[in-house]
Amino acid sequence: MRALHLVLASAQLILLVLISFPAARSFGSSSMGPIGPVPLKLGDVVYVFFSPPLGKVVVSVSSSSGGPYRQATNMNESITTVPVQIGTQGTYVQFVPQSDGHFSLVLNVSSKQTFNMLLGVLTSDYSNFAPYRVYTVERAYFVEIVTMRALEATNWSISFDFYVEQEKEEAWFFIPMPSWSEVLLLGAAVAGLAYPNAFLITGLYFKSKKEEVSTKRKVGVCLFLIISLLLIYWLYLRVTK
Repeated sequence: MRALHLVLASAQLILLVLISFPAARSFGSSSMGPIGPVPLKLGDVVYVFFSPPLGKVVVSVSSSSGGPYRQATNMNESITTVPVQIGTQGTYVQFVPQSDGHFSLVLNVSSKQTFNMLLGVLTSDYSNFAPYRVYTVERAYFVEIVTMRALEATNWSISFDFYVEQEKEEAWFFIPMPSWSEVLLLGAAVAGLAYPNAFLITGLYFKSKKEEVSTKRKVGVCLFLIISLLLIYWLYLRVTK
């Protein structure tokens, strides 16, 4: 009987160890994100700052289109020139997408002390970042996306999502074409204004053959012609809007 109790106790101890093992592996780790999606344009540079410097940083990047990108990590650098002050020394990750599409950036970091984190974007055009705070720096703008302070000293998995949009090149000369119904409307307006203009111009021409035409009459005909052209242009803008 005593041997049976010993076997049962040993089995319970082994079972307890097996049950506790996954919890022991997950102890002391946290996750955050995904943060985003953050809208970007080609040429924007993403920075993730940490202060004080971290003990370890492992970077993973994936793209929906498999597009190229550049990435660099600096473990212990001065960050006093960063517009949002989170510390004097820090670790930062630089990420530069080089194609349009969705990008996912995952940072597995560890620290033995509480730390601050700043996600920012260096850009030449901040029109995409209306909800965020923008700082003017030398020949560019720094956009503060999110700042977190006093994060727990542990292992972290922090993920970010970015959507990169390529700017479309506009043609230097573009004339919007109206639909058939709009063409008919414009044609009716042109025909309606063409008759009085033709009547005034031909009348002025034949009158000038017989006698001297007053300056006031000439100015009046020119003004009527200009007003007619402006009216046609205004109508064209309205129907092609």
